[in-house]
Amino acid sequence: MNLNGIDACKQVRARTDTCFLGFSAGKDSVATWLRLREFFPKVVPIFHYWLPDLEFVKKTLNYYEEYFQTRIVRLPHPGLSQMLRYGSFQPPERYQICEWWGLDDADFREQCDFVAEDHGIDPANAWLAVGLRSADSVRRLMFFQKYGTVNERLCKFYPIAEYRKPDLIAAFEAARIKLAPEYAMMPRSFDGITIDYLRAIKENFPQDYARIVDWFPMVECEFYRAEVYNAKS
Repeated sequence: MNLNGIDACKQVRARTDTCFLGFSAGKDSVATWLRLREFFPKVVPIFHYWLPDLEFVKKTLNYYEEYFQTRIVRLPHPGLSQMLRYGSFQPPERYQICEWWGLDDADFREQCDFVAEDHGIDPANAWLAVGLRSADSVRRLMFFQKYGTVNERLCKFYPIAEYRKPDLIAAFEAARIKLAPEYAMMPRSFDGITIDYLRAIKENFPQDYARIVDWFPMVECEFYRAEVYNAKS
């Protein structure tokens, strides 16, 4: 089993000088970007937002754009359209409106293909780098054991598959790059309208929390649900 992300980068680089990066602004995607720039003249990062124009998210993306001197493409997270389509955290009077919109999903691969076409690249040769690591969990390790670090069918590859925590720290220190400030208050980079993130946003970014409430007026129910769950535990 080859878990060497360098070999994966070399294999893809032999086919193209441009790659796309699924960029979450989390530690793994930052480390992936650092490694990619060693091999690819052009890296096109794609960030999927859960809500547009959250200030704390914009500040983080602006920092990485300045550091890498590269524009980050911003696209809606597939989970956002799903939440709107299903009327998540919406009052009854809004539910029919959400249903009427008839929103369709575009998954990460499809969105990457759209961006590739904008850059004049054939989607069939649009390689997407993803910051997954085998050390994250047994499930991740089993994934790499089964599929390896290069997925020909999906045009995906995994540049830091072999990284462990010390490798991440060494990469960040060598590059003198910072992690997103929300790491100090959230379990990981912002990834969904759930209690783990909502509590931190409400306490630290009240204006952004108010924007979330504008989109999802009944989101406070998530706090009630957490209280009930904790009471039963």
